[in-house]
Amino acid sequence: MDPTRNRNLIWLASTRSARPRAGETNLALAWDVAVAQMAAARRRGDRAGAARWEADADTLYVRITGRQPDE
Repeated sequence: MDPTRNRNLIWLASTRSARPRAGETNLALAWDVAVAQMAAARRRGDRAGAARWEADADTLYVRITGRQPDE
C-alpha cells in the first residue's frame, strides 16, 4: 500500500462526495487513522496487528474510492 498515493485518491474521492451527516463516520479520517495504526504496529513488530489495521484500511479505501487499493 502506498499511503501517499492512496491518501491523494481518498482526498479526491471524499471531496467529491457529500459531507458526513451527524453521527456518520468521516471515512477519509478513519482511513488515515487505520494507516497510522498499521504503521505503528509494524514498527512494534506486531505483524498480526498490522495485518488487522491494513485490512481495515483496505476496506475503508474500497468504500471511499470504489476500487481496490494498489499493493
